[in-house]
Amino acid sequence: MAFFKKTTIWVIAYLLIFQVLLILFVPTAVVYEDRIKYDIVKNNIYNIEAVVKEIKDTIREKKLLRYAVILGDSVGYSTPCPSEASIGYYLNEISKREGSDIYFFNLSMPSMMGGDIYTMVKLLHKYGISTDNLIINLIYPGFIKGEPYNSSIFWMKDFLKDVDFQVFKEVYYGFYPVRNSDLQEAKAAIKHKINTSVPIFMYKDYLFNKSYLEALDRKAAHFFGQPLTEIASEPIRPWYEKDFLYDLMKHEDNSYIYTDKPFIMTDKNPQIYFLNKIIELQKGKNTVFFLAAMNDELLADEVNKIGYKENMQRINDFFEDKSVKFINYNGRIDYNLFSDFIHLIEDGYKYLAEDLWTRIIQYEGVGGK
Repeated sequence: MAFFKKTTIWVIAYLLIFQVLLILFVPTAVVYEDRIKYDIVKNNIYNIEAVVKEIKDTIREKKLLRYAVILGDSVGYSTPCPSEASIGYYLNEISKREGSDIYFFNLSMPSMMGGDIYTMVKLLHKYGISTDNLIINLIYPGFIKGEPYNSSIFWMKDFLKDVDFQVFKEVYYGFYPVRNSDLQEAKAAIKHKINTSVPIFMYKDYLFNKSYLEALDRKAAHFFGQPLTEIASEPIRPWYEKDFLYDLMKHEDNSYIYTDKPFIMTDKNPQIYFLNKIIELQKGKNTVFFLAAMNDELLADEVNKIGYKENMQRINDFFEDKSVKFINYNGRIDYNLFSDFIHLIEDGYKYLAEDLWTRIIQYEGVGGK
């Protein structure tokens, strides 16, 4: 019995030491590099907690006094481009070029909706990360009330329950078309707690992942003069080189993207409910919302409908009297810079970053001067 007790104590001690070492020696680039590691987080959303923690550590270690956080969906994430051609990367390059000390963190993730973004803001607060400077990307179909945007929260339901239980209850019982049983919710809560509290679970999907080996590869370059491997990516093709896009956009499954059905711009629409919550949270702070441009050349037949144009105006009108800055990029981006109906090629995201910098940094000051 004494031997078993002693062995158990040593095992626990070793596990605790291992977890401390895990936190100390996992390179930040394994978890976050110009944006989240989507291929890892999409398979286990709990992995996003490690990203937020690493950002908190980066802010402390670099003693950053001025920084901005980018939240949004696949446009903010900069699909389909690599991280070194993403909005966050370009904004940081511009900041260096201009001799500014402001740093940008990009926590956008494909398919994030208004509820996910609200939850991310609350999660940042939980970790003591300032949202004094916040850039949020929105998309036209995100304002739909109904399929596929019934609840306006795609990824972060369990996180919302943790960071704002009152809002969770309002959303879960007000908007969710199908709800879990009490047992399913209890299991989800336990899984959430374990995966976001125990380091070995927080980092397990990052360890020995390809991105981990790539990060070690870059570190090796400091010692050997060059990386041990070469990582190449193919250039992103513009939309006009993809003939299939015209038929794809006309498919019934994609008709919601450019719907001309009137948007409901009240709290009965979960998107509006969450936008109002975010705006309330951000009172007195530098907050910029930008609506991603649609490729009107590709969608010409649809976006010329009266209902579509009226919806665009409804979005503009919603932000008219709000205490945030709003930029509608529709019609403001060269159509040659699109990769599909809404996403951009490398030069497109570079242009978007330059324009954001000009509009909100130099003149109006996310982070001030």
